Amino acid sequence: MKTSQSVHIAIDLGAASGRIICGVYDKRKLAIKEIHRFKNVPMNIDGLISWNINHIFKNVKIGIKKSAQIYGNQISTIGLDSWAVDYVLLDENDNCLFWPRHYRNERNLDSMKMVTGLLGKNYIYNQTGIQFMPINTLYQLYAEKLSTSSLIPKAKTLLFIPDLLNFWLTGIKTAELTNASTSQFYNPVKNQWAFNIFQKLELPTYILPPISTPGSLLGNLTDPLSQELNLTNTKIALTASHDTASAIAAIPLSKNNNSVFISSGTWSLVGIQIDEPIINENSLKFGFTNEIGFAGNIRFLKNVTGMWLIQECLAYWQSIGLHYSIIKLVEAASKTRKSTSFIDPDHQSFQTHGNMPAKIKKYLKLTGQESPHSDPELIRIILKSIALKYKFVIEHLSLISKKPIENIQIVGGGANNKLLNQMCADVTGLEVKAGPIEATASGNILGQLISIDKLPSLEAGNELIESSFSTTNYYPKTLDPTEFNYTNFTDILSK
Repeated sequence: MKTSQSVHIAIDLGAASGRIICGVYDKRKLAIKEIHRFKNVPMNIDGLISWNINHIFKNVKIGIKKSAQIYGNQISTIGLDSWAVDYVLLDENDNCLFWPRHYRNERNLDSMKMVTGLLGKNYIYNQTGIQFMPINTLYQLYAEKLSTSSLIPKAKTLLFIPDLLNFWLTGIKTAELTNASTSQFYNPVKNQWAFNIFQKLELPTYILPPISTPGSLLGNLTDPLSQELNLTNTKIALTASHDTASAIAAIPLSKNNNSVFISSGTWSLVGIQIDEPIINENSLKFGFTNEIGFAGNIRFLKNVTGMWLIQECLAYWQSIGLHYSIIKLVEAASKTRKSTSFIDPDHQSFQTHGNMPAKIKKYLKLTGQESPHSDPELIRIILKSIALKYKFVIEHLSLISKKPIENIQIVGGGANNKLLNQMCADVTGLEVKAGPIEATASGNILGQLISIDKLPSLEAGNELIESSFSTTNYYPKTLDPTEFNYTNFTDILSK
């Protein structure tokens, strides 16, 4: 019996967990269902934090198999997205030269200092339009070059995480554009790799693969995988492989840069969608980045450290026997004592693994502020500091774009955090729309539907998302000026 519905698998890989989600499309609405979830736990290999890419790929296949058992030959396409910047090098036989390194390795800090010292920040920014963060692929790669056991001389191809997994699925090597644009060696004005940067740093340009745009079919599953997964007609679609690009593709902001998006997860990406890159003195000064969106537009944004701070607190508390539920902890934070203390979520001391509660208390002591009296109070300090940092970034967005910001849309897992969303509305004085929560998977599937001509455009996809998923609105309420003293917060940032 034939059916008018088609099924599309979204493989969504985050720095904390991976998920395989099936989207069922019936020409009117999209319904999504999580099929498989697994933890993504980094390892320590030879003193470097690394990703267990074999574990990730094993679970990708498990999720696809589970999907095939449910939907069989209804599965038309598979699309894959992940976090950005991390990469691997392949040798001449297409074998990985090392386990992909984690972007939070401390050696990247020294590498960034050396690269910016050699080339100058102005030169790098004018070439790439990307904010300066030690996590960027450019500094990871140069740290590898500086290593006494560098494997770059043996490398033939550089692939980002989603490109590597797509290669294992199809046998085709390419760099998907949205992910490549985050590396800080892609030129968004010339629409090509920033070869000059590689040449000046004496990095081999031949390792850079051809770049492909999302919204097209990549290829078929390899014959062995087709048999193993019991899928003979399923295609691999090249969707926006950077998870933020997929999330933002799901919301209709492409023609209205008076709306700010916040993709809220481990990181919060705060920005606007525009047609052309903004690369000038102010965008460099305030640390904004130009990343390519699904439709070739620009996601002009700034990273704000987000749920990473809470994830690290929970990990530490668990290690000492305190097994908090994040939901109950945030609920307790909404009712706890209101502190006057703040942190800068993006302070360098918070960017590496370790005892996050102790790091935060040390920061508060160094800045002459009161320490929290309880764990829920510490969580409240984190959340209000993130909300205030949103306000700080949004003010700079308005300054650079020369347009007033009218509203905010929060997507991703953080759209579930009612306390943070309300704080965001309160401190910015703007209406906040939260959702869809599954924006990344939805945007991933939109890319697949466009690749096989089931949707004519991203705009049609946005209409589909709006009719398929609900959102929640938050409106500004009266602030406690003692707890949310923005002047004091900006003074803390300046310190």
